[in-house]
Amino acid sequence: MQWLEQMKQSLTIQLEENKKLHKSLLTKLNSLWTRMELSEADQKQFLEQYTGYSDGVIVKFKEEVQRLEELKLANLEKFIKLTRDEISRYWDLMCYSEDDRKLFVPFYSDNIGENLLADHEEKLERLILEYNTYENLYKTIKQRNHMWEEFESMECKESDPNRFDNRGGKLLKEEKTRKRITRDLPKLEEMIVKEIDLWESNTGKIFTVYGHKFSDYLNYQKEELQNRKDQMKENKLRAKEEAMHNEMVYGSTPAKTPKRRIAGTTILTPANKRTKTAHTPTTPTRGGHPEPDSSYTVAWYPSLLYVPLVGRRTFLGQPPRENL
Repeated sequence: MQWLEQMKQSLTIQLEENKKLHKSLLTKLNSLWTRMELSEADQKQFLEQYTGYSDGVIVKFKEEVQRLEELKLANLEKFIKLTRDEISRYWDLMCYSEDDRKLFVPFYSDNIGENLLADHEEKLERLILEYNTYENLYKTIKQRNHMWEEFESMECKESDPNRFDNRGGKLLKEEKTRKRITRDLPKLEEMIVKEIDLWESNTGKIFTVYGHKFSDYLNYQKEELQNRKDQMKENKLRAKEEAMHNEMVYGSTPAKTPKRRIAGTTILTPANKRTKTAHTPTTPTRGGHPEPDSSYTVAWYPSLLYVPLVGRRTFLGQPPRENL
């Protein structure tokens, strides 16, 4: 009887240990199933197939955990990459500078492992929470930056002579856009300043846009635009001076004017003239004077048909009257 009592106590202890182990393994399985996106139907099928706390059930739970762990490790690099892509997207939305991004050291680690994935998932959760809390601030900054890019583009085209090609009412559209930006841009910047004050009050930190305080960021953009305009003017002036220098040294190239010809005449090019002169056949006439072949085109000018009365007979191949 004592042996049976000891066996009962041993089995009871084993059952309690199996229950604890079962709970621990089930927790791991639930986490892995969620991470691996296993369907609820498959999860339910597994749990219905292996019920209770027997040693056999515990073995099956351990095998399933091992299988999922191996599958996770095989896809761990893929999961980390996907998580990093999401983190980068939120960094862009929240105007993070390169220095700000480098503060999250695990992002640049090559030590692939479950801990690295956990660090990335935790970072992503914090970014999502912050963005959703101050979504209006980040969206307004994005809207303001897009409007500034429009203004910057118009300012750089101001000295372009092609802008006066007013096809499709381009100048009118540009003027309307300029008025809209001049009206709305200061309003957006004022809204952003108020939102930043609230953010800094809640977080106790200094809000930065690409590593700069917002006021410094605005001044930096204006200075950069002015420098670009000055550089464009300097390049234009330098090109003009270079053109004037070349004209003084080499002279200007005269404009070519087309040659005029009399209507109804055929103008032969030098090459054609040489060809026709060298190979033009002639036919003798009764007066002994050669006559050009009829296939050859001759340009007749009215002014050459006038012959003085005195020498007209000679010109026409007839003897003078005094010789008749």
